[in-house]
Amino acid sequence: MVILAILIVVTPFSVWWGWPDWLSAALLFITIGFLLVAGQTMIFLMRLVAADRRSRRRPLASRTRTVGELEDQVGEHGQEPD
Repeated sequence: MVILAILIVVTPFSVWWGWPDWLSAALLFITIGFLLVAGQTMIFLMRLVAADRRSRRRPLASRTRTVGELEDQVGEHGQEPD
């Protein structure tokens, strides 16, 4: 993330400072690549956290058991539930 922050600052300044065009273009493409990787990683981590939080929830009025509850019952008793 530190490298990404530095690239975001340096890339526009490279044009203003008059660096060679190929170097400014390379910085731009590297910055876009880092943004893509960082964004996808953050989306993956947020989905991972969201999936963990809703693992055993069910509606309050539901009389049926969730798959996780059925698996817990099998693990405790060593037999299939009825």
